[in-house]
Amino acid sequence: MKTVKNKIFRVIWWTMTVALAAITVYGGFGGMVNPDVTTSGAFAAMAFPMLALLTLIALVISYWIDRWCMIPLGVALLATIGPMWEFCPLNIVHRHPTPEEEEERGFTLMSYNVLNFRNYKEEYPSDSTNATLTYILKADPDIACLVECEYLCDMPWAHVYKAQVDSIKERYPYIHIDDGGNSILSKWPFHKVELQVPSSFEGRLAAYRVYVKWRRLTIFEVHMTSIGLSADDKELFKALTHLNAVADFDKVRHQLLGKLSVAFRARAQQARNLRDNINRVGGENIIVCGDFNDIPDCYAIRTICGDNLENAFTEVGFGPSITYYANRFYFRIDHILYSGDLDPVWIKRGDIRTSDHYPLMAQFMWKERQKAPSRMAFPNRTSN
Repeated sequence: MKTVKNKIFRVIWWTMTVALAAITVYGGFGGMVNPDVTTSGAFAAMAFPMLALLTLIALVISYWIDRWCMIPLGVALLATIGPMWEFCPLNIVHRHPTPEEEEERGFTLMSYNVLNFRNYKEEYPSDSTNATLTYILKADPDIACLVECEYLCDMPWAHVYKAQVDSIKERYPYIHIDDGGNSILSKWPFHKVELQVPSSFEGRLAAYRVYVKWRRLTIFEVHMTSIGLSADDKELFKALTHLNAVADFDKVRHQLLGKLSVAFRARAQQARNLRDNINRVGGENIIVCGDFNDIPDCYAIRTICGDNLENAFTEVGFGPSITYYANRFYFRIDHILYSGDLDPVWIKRGDIRTSDHYPLMAQFMWKERQKAPSRMAFPNRTSN
């Protein structure tokens, strides 16, 4: 009788491990599935880190239960090494440019959803300063691409006052503040690039031609559609992440999964439009950054990257990282993509928690030094 029970248990365990292995592989490559066809791939891709961890745990347990079960689990882990690297790159060795190289060819770029300089927790310093602006001034990037930045003026409700605004304008002579929220601060001159964006485009998209160290760089700044959860949705998600029992599964399906599905399809459409604009006006040297509201290696990121863009975090980052922390949505949804005559040197995530996003900052190097041209017409210094 005991032998029969053990055999039944092993059959059940074998079935579970094969199913887990298959789902893990699907999650690893779920970003290849067009959400317009089915959103199952997008959901599986979101769950992939947890699936990979469960697969690893099951692999260890199978050593004592049934070693034959280790085969499908091991194959699944080997097959998804690439997606694992996208989620958790382990770049240990980094190049260290000399100060002379940095001066001649290097520049830094920050991508940051600043929440219109509000404090997410409504906690403001007592010295009449804004912590987000203080952080930007201290970090001192050469270019700061700010999402959800509709104003740069006195905003007493956010503790933004003239002194800090003047410091920003002194530090960054070239500024464009967009009423749609995609704005840029630059130490280098730039002009705005007109994009072809359909009226149905729900996100925000802007592009700038920046002249960095005498080289022309096109920066696309992105704010793609968020899930748009209500307060009730967020409480429902918190209950799920607390592992609380949720009796109304229809509520979960309609409120959370339904809204996620709509957002997946909207971002897929926005990604295709952005890719068309990149092909049309991007040129050779491109950076795409901002709040993508989606995970690494998802369908939208894959579409935007096409065959020429790389993710800077994948190339020079280390370990898993999140850039959004509110409401227990712990995902890396802010990205910096690049292509052309550029090499990323490092990328770091800031730990400031004033916005609901963390900032990303990266250093790039031009592959070759460019001499200053004898004549070159730059845009005038901005006055806003």
